[in-house]
Amino acid sequence: MRTETVNISGALVVPRMSDDMDAQRLTDAFASIGLKGPEARTPLAAIKAALLDLSGRAAGQTAVRLKDAEGYTVTQTEASLAEGVSATGTVSAYRYEDKSSPTGRRVKFDGPDELREKFLASLRAAGGQVDRGDVVRSVVNALALMGATRVTENGGIYWLPDAALTRWETLSKGLEGASATRTARCYTIRTVGDADAIRAIAESFTAQVDSEIADVERDLAKDDVTDRVRDARVERIGAIQTRIAMYERELGTSLDALRQRAEKATKRESQAEVLAMNF
Repeated sequence: MRTETVNISGALVVPRMSDDMDAQRLTDAFASIGLKGPEARTPLAAIKAALLDLSGRAAGQTAVRLKDAEGYTVTQTEASLAEGVSATGTVSAYRYEDKSSPTGRRVKFDGPDELREKFLASLRAAGGQVDRGDVVRSVVNALALMGATRVTENGGIYWLPDAALTRWETLSKGLEGASATRTARCYTIRTVGDADAIRAIAESFTAQVDSEIADVERDLAKDDVTDRVRDARVERIGAIQTRIAMYERELGTSLDALRQRAEKATKRESQAEVLAMNF
């Protein structure tokens, strides 16, 4: 059965980050669209990353923070189901005071001698990188500011309106370039879909905006708020209404229920402001 297709003015974007993303390149990438990038790893986080790199971040690794020192122990377990045996290897590293060091601290590696140089090289690289989780959070925040809608419940796939695609393409180019191994990928898939595609995007958007409006409605129930809080409410409701209008335009579909809820929140805030002026 053939389904009629329609042009949807936007794109699906799929960001895939890596574990080796350079902090300065990320700073430059986010700055190119006027945003602040994620922070580089702390010395402690760099130790953890370097220890995990020794086994190539394979499955079966467990990283545990040391209780009596600023460091980590990483255990790698390899199991053989056929033979019913397992082998366990453990490496540790921690920071200690050393006045002869330019920073006043050095890192002690406790593991096989043949792994020492590899660990030190990984540590040098890790210190100028950003943890994958921090990169992902910054990317998700950037997409939210661009008006993206998460299409899948667990994240990973977003729909971005056409008006934001230039900014996204600028950022995505910088994100891919920040990966030392060039394994970070940002896919942009222009959308041509049918009624189901529009429904999927509209329903995902509705669920997210419903949640935002519910937050505003809970906030409106509070008394004794300042003028600054009221201004913030008005700005937030206005931003929601702008996004609703943009999605209606881009998808060519009506989002009446959302518009009515946002308008109701606007009226409630206006009434609260009038009451506040009378006291």
